Amino acid sequence: MNWKLFTTACATALLGSLPQNGISCAGDEPDGTDYFTSFFSRPAATQDRSLRPFFYTMMHTFYDDSEEDRSEQLTAAAAAEWAAYLRTPHRDDAAALVFGASDSTINELRRLPPGAALPPDYSNNKVVRTLVDNRNPAVLNYLAFVGRIDSLVPAGDEWEAAPKRDSAGLMRLSAEAGRAAATADPFLKGRYGLQRCRAAFHARNHKAAVQYADEGFAPADSSTVATLARSYKGGSLYRMGRNKEAAYAFSRVFAESPGLRRSAYLGFNWSTNSVDSSLRESYTAQGRTAREKANLLGMFGLYGEAGQLHLLKQMYALDPSSPLVPLLVSREVSKVEEQYLSPALHWPKSKLPSFGYAWEPGTETTGKFPAVLRNARALAAWLPRLADNAALPNRAFYAAASAYLHIIDHQFDAARKELAHARALEPAAPVNDQLQLLQLLLLTEEPKVIGPTQEAALLPAAQWLVGKAKTNTEYAVFCRNFFSEVLALRYQKAGSRTRAALSLGMADLKFSGNEVRPVHYGWGRGLDFVRYELPAPDVQQLYGTMTQPATPWERFLANHTSFNADAVSETAGTAYLREGQYAKAVEWLSKAKKLEPLTHDLYTDEKNWKADPDPFHDYLSDRQRYLKGAPKPYEAGRGAAAAGPGATGGERNGAGGKGEAVLPLGERAV
Repeated sequence: MNWKLFTTACATALLGSLPQNGISCAGDEPDGTDYFTSFFSRPAATQDRSLRPFFYTMMHTFYDDSEEDRSEQLTAAAAAEWAAYLRTPHRDDAAALVFGASDSTINELRRLPPGAALPPDYSNNKVVRTLVDNRNPAVLNYLAFVGRIDSLVPAGDEWEAAPKRDSAGLMRLSAEAGRAAATADPFLKGRYGLQRCRAAFHARNHKAAVQYADEGFAPADSSTVATLARSYKGGSLYRMGRNKEAAYAFSRVFAESPGLRRSAYLGFNWSTNSVDSSLRESYTAQGRTAREKANLLGMFGLYGEAGQLHLLKQMYALDPSSPLVPLLVSREVSKVEEQYLSPALHWPKSKLPSFGYAWEPGTETTGKFPAVLRNARALAAWLPRLADNAALPNRAFYAAASAYLHIIDHQFDAARKELAHARALEPAAPVNDQLQLLQLLLLTEEPKVIGPTQEAALLPAAQWLVGKAKTNTEYAVFCRNFFSEVLALRYQKAGSRTRAALSLGMADLKFSGNEVRPVHYGWGRGLDFVRYELPAPDVQQLYGTMTQPATPWERFLANHTSFNADAVSETAGTAYLREGQYAKAVEWLSKAKKLEPLTHDLYTDEKNWKADPDPFHDYLSDRQRYLKGAPKPYEAGRGAAAAGPGATGGERNGAGGKGEAVLPLGERAV
């Protein structure tokens, strides 16, 4: 590991021998970011991307388990400290030297006389030029010393084999760093102090690492080197079995360094026995200030699926400005969505599940979820208090969260009040988008019947949502959820199956483009519903709506649904064909300008195949069906004319050769 790259691995290397949480590689598991129905934007809570891994999901420890710590945040903070120390405005030049120069380059620079030509990679680096010309060796000597420690720090995967380490050599360097720190200027003193602690840790002298972290850095010091030393201290305490103290050390790292939050939370997780709530009171008492206590409480709240409103209120009383307050509010809203909203939304007759939610008998009514609903109501009632606190940032977010919870609870008057409250607080763009989505939900959920008047009111908001879904992945998910889980359900309950079919076609998001469309679930539910759920009269009505829409709302649905009028006419024609009403079948099939070809995609023998099966032949094996098809694809519902010449009897051989003839239908050999 090269110190000058300032990688954040230093915060987790100390825990490398412990197992980590994650989702297994088994297939068909729900997606950790989209396994319950949601209409509440996570980024609306906070724009701090270092908090992104801690948005709610019950499936694994982190919302985005593959996301690495944002080392650039830590590097940027350290680069700013170096630039200030070197009294230079050229921060990038300072960073290129401190974090990018190799050990050989550092040693070469130490030998250069003033005015000498610089190495090619640093020929235009003003910081390097100044250091060489002024013959100030302190910085270059320090960087060279770090390289010596780098050479002894064990590299490799601790899962596979214990790496070799020169413990004695590391402790000699630790002692040398201590002596250098005693005579260095204050800035380099802290750097040498970190190296002293670091070398002791990698020598597995954990007692010394804790001692050096305490001796080298005051408790109030929150510089980058103090934070990193504190992370080594936390790991050493954990290795020594002093878990309570380790948890406190990791909580300090979590609060002080956004770039190390994910790593610090892993250490906190292990130090608290997977965030055991029974430890919360005694561990939180370690905080020296109300802010530290609030941070410790918040870290306990970032784990598990149980409601944490009581903890959230305690934390808010200690430190209303904590960045964990809006994060925990977001998590509480997500829990309501997962545990109450998702199981309540399902098709009333067929019991089709919501996206990713496994329906179980007995979950049909909201009465089955009293505890979750009580918590949601209490949260909705408390959040306006935060929105009224003029000292808080992003106040509109809290009013928006309250409004959404009221909509879920069908308390529409209260929802309108909080929506107006949020708009009056000059919401930022992410919250303003959230308010528009909530207004759409309110317009859809409140009316007893969705008729022409309600559809006219819905149109502008639905057009806005479709526009957002074309460019924003999160809102593409919301758009899918709205049309499939809310609007289609309303239409289905009202008996308007054609409108339900169009809504499900909207939910397929064909209009959004592959780069934005959610890929977690199958596409094509709209046409499936047309084919398998609609009786013939409804199919005919749907065809009329698509070819001659009577209102702007019908035109909007017809223009954005995933299937076209040809697919609807093919469905009607196929249904009549199945019933033996051939004249009507021909009539409806003839309405289509272009029908879907009968093709199959197949992956076999490390190749992608596109086969055109012949519906007028009885294949002897599936292999023949896929590897030896018609000369050109049939169109669904059309006759045999598309097959062309040579499509009968022994002239159509299978993939296996002459001995595997494909016989005409009805003439199979016995």
